[in-house]
Amino acid sequence: MKTKSILPALAVLVALLLGGCESVGGSLAARFSPVPVVRTFEAPPERAFVAAKAALETMGYTIRSARPKSGVIEATGRVAIDDSFRSSDQYSCRVEVTSTPDGAAVVRLEVREASEERTNAGAMRQTERVIPNGGTHERFFEELQRRL
Repeated sequence: MKTKSILPALAVLVALLLGGCESVGGSLAARFSPVPVVRTFEAPPERAFVAAKAALETMGYTIRSARPKSGVIEATGRVAIDDSFRSSDQYSCRVEVTSTPDGAAVVRLEVREASEERTNAGAMRQTERVIPNGGTHERFFEELQRRL
């Protein structure tokens, strides 16, 4: 008899807990996830696209895809492995070049870091995060400006 009253109460409790997590999780994720760094250049978007691609190559990135029609460039950096071969890091960039109504180029840059680490238990732990505005962003935009 007691199990008949406990099960519905437990189901209601679980529904309340899961219902609240959805709304909190979304707002927290939006609050802490960095947005791409955006700069506007007085140059045609086509020219900015070519300059952005060259800037990434100069910085040592390998271009995975470059689609001039959509203005999107995706590139990956070298894999950095620590001395003990227990962890590795790799940076990747996504550049999007769009046009303003007056013909200038808007360039959005998102830099991500992917890490992989072997734990003491022998398992592999993988993480990926968006890098906030910093040195990589500044160097990219300096290289881009120099080519324009």
